[in-house]
Amino acid sequence: MEIGLYRYRLELLTPAIVTSAQGYRGMSYTTVSKYILGSVVRGALFSQLLSENAITSADAHRESLNPSHSVTPALHVPREKADTAIPIKDVAFAHALTFMFKHATGSPRVLSFGIDRLLQYIETGKYGVEEALKELIFNVTLNTDVKAFKNAVSNPIEVLKSSTEMKSACGSTIVRDAGGWVVSEPSTSIYVETAVDRARGSAASGALYAYEYIEPGNTFVGLIATQSGSPIADALKSYDKSCLVVRVGRGVGRGFGISRLCIESIDQSKVIDPFDLGNKLYVLYAASPMLNIDGVPGPVMTGDEITVKVFGSTAAVIKIRAVIGRHTTKYYGWSYRTGLPKLPVEVNSPGTLAVAEILRVYNHELLAYTVATGFNSLSSQGFNFVKFVRQDFVEVV
Repeated sequence: MEIGLYRYRLELLTPAIVTSAQGYRGMSYTTVSKYILGSVVRGALFSQLLSENAITSADAHRESLNPSHSVTPALHVPREKADTAIPIKDVAFAHALTFMFKHATGSPRVLSFGIDRLLQYIETGKYGVEEALKELIFNVTLNTDVKAFKNAVSNPIEVLKSSTEMKSACGSTIVRDAGGWVVSEPSTSIYVETAVDRARGSAASGALYAYEYIEPGNTFVGLIATQSGSPIADALKSYDKSCLVVRVGRGVGRGFGISRLCIESIDQSKVIDPFDLGNKLYVLYAASPMLNIDGVPGPVMTGDEITVKVFGSTAAVIKIRAVIGRHTTKYYGWSYRTGLPKLPVEVNSPGTLAVAEILRVYNHELLAYTVATGFNSLSSQGFNFVKFVRQDFVEVV
């Protein structure tokens, strides 16, 4: 199977409203600011490709039902890193074993208790996953010299005051810099409007509402993978190293969400690491929202058996022994293709870790691609991008 890999950069030219919740903190809508879901990027891309006759309506319909592409979430990066940052390698979601300090100055630095250490505890056979996790956190917190934290907080003595001085970083967008990984957050603001009473020509009573929006100038990056020979693969080849003007989120008819989407092919070795089949136990790192569709769609849970597929080709069957990071969220959407609301789904949040045992392997080389292709067809909508890891990519204390 030949897989094409593209890096995309999404630069907001006008304020963007990518709604996340309603009726929160007195606002009608809050926005997803740490990342933009892959389905939003895909919808904007497909709409523009259709308008430029790069693909047909039939192509878009087939790709929706039987996708030969995947689109990762767009993660926020500082402007100075926008042209060079590679998703997963330079910008990622902080995982469930990461933490940061409340007293950090500037962009908080993110550290980890260590995925590799957790696996070592489990593989001794003395601990179950939950016991191993408790032992890991207890030992690291108890034994780590405060000097190891000197670059993480302005005053390392603050670490000694209370365990509440550290907090989970799970789900935060983090970028790599010279000193490790730091949190990256876009700038947001609030847009307030009121409905107009058409009969009186003045503000309607009780109709004040507000949107939180991402400010123009913020930049996000992600990956698009394609299966060779598909219409979308051919279309992206013709737009390689080009930019499209697209519209993302709500209010596009009022000028919101106008963005520049730039696409360039990249060497797969910059993203894909060879898969080492020398072990049966791995930690599954969720590089996007994650759910299991083998059965009733829902969050990945302990005991689930998942068939890992890359563009329809079965790579392996895995069993989930434990899920670390139990926060879930629900996603709602609207299909431009059908004009109907999408089925709401509950998913594991980005950054979730799952201890997984490989039961059967059919093509181990494809397991290395799941970070860019996902492990089932929902990756075309921005879900189920995972990486099989045994070594932590975040600095371990």
